[in-house]
Amino acid sequence: MRSIKQKAARTAKRAGLLTGAGVLMIVGTGFLTLAAWLYLTVGFSPMEAALIIAAVYFGTGLLLIGLGAREDHDADMRTDAQPAPPPEAPPLVQAFLFGMQAGTNSGRKR
Repeated sequence: MRSIKQKAARTAKRAGLLTGAGVLMIVGTGFLTLAAWLYLTVGFSPMEAALIIAAVYFGTGLLLIGLGAREDHDADMRTDAQPAPPPEAPPLVQAFLFGMQAGTNSGRKR
């Protein structure tokens, strides 16, 4: 029972820290956008400055969509399939690999 309370407290603390970090990053993004706007309007017209800032946000969004949509085939292989021993492996190696697999499987149930 105590470990459940400790896990819940750690999870709540982590969620609070991540939420606070997210809020600070959103506020920082607003100030960075304003600073970029002020900087760009010195050398460009306001319309050009808006286009540049919009292009940066749009490009970053496309990049994040591309990274999020990418499938991670290596993760599926790591979690699902365990390597089979080669057919020419001596019986001692096969027994060792069988024991390693049994130990790995018993650790996942906890």
